[in-house]
Amino acid sequence: MAAFQPAAEMITLSISALYESGPHQGHLHGIPFGNICKGEKDINACVTAPKLVTITLKILIPCIQDFCPHFTWHTEEFVVCDEAWVDLSRHLEPEQPHFYKDCLQPGSHKNSKGSIMFKSRQFPLYIVVPQNQWSEYELFMKNSDGDTSKLSLSAAHNSTQLSKTHNSTHQCLLSAPSTFQYSPSPSPKLSDPSSHHAVDHSPSKSTLQTSALECPISQDIVKTLHMVSAI
Repeated sequence: MAAFQPAAEMITLSISALYESGPHQGHLHGIPFGNICKGEKDINACVTAPKLVTITLKILIPCIQDFCPHFTWHTEEFVVCDEAWVDLSRHLEPEQPHFYKDCLQPGSHKNSKGSIMFKSRQFPLYIVVPQNQWSEYELFMKNSDGDTSKLSLSAAHNSTQLSKTHNSTHQCLLSAPSTFQYSPSPSPKLSDPSSHHAVDHSPSKSTLQTSALECPISQDIVKTLHMVSAI
């Protein structure tokens, strides 16, 4: 008969999203937003601080992105803290179990008096959005009047208009003459006296071709080129 194997020592996590602020609730320097809170059970009690950071970010980053998907969240700036507001990414003992000691308590039975027993607990963790990033989010929402769908429609409209402008400019540039041929008219011989009187005042071929290039560009093309340069 196989020997009895005791269950592994486990803890439970309660993970919430906060944005950085002054002291709000006790020693917490953050304010909850979006009612974002997730629970995670059956976590090994010997879990280290770096592992807790990984677990927290994996669980809550998708929730924060869903809270406002049109805003660009800089997730690399998020900080994971425990109830004592300790930044777990800068823990002084990253290889040591972070919560295990808090689960140890004296035995309550008479026969176990003086002994230490493990008791599973639930521990809160917080993912904190830095204050400067939260200010950017508030400005984003103010500019969109709280309606992020307008921003999506506006971005799509601007993209369409930009595409039309580039296509129109491309067509105008293709239709404009790019080269011309220069054909100089024969100059009169200096030895012929009559050549000084027989001057041809009609415009030459090269003059006509050059003047065609020197004529002003249409106002539509000019406006289009200005729009492209502004972009």
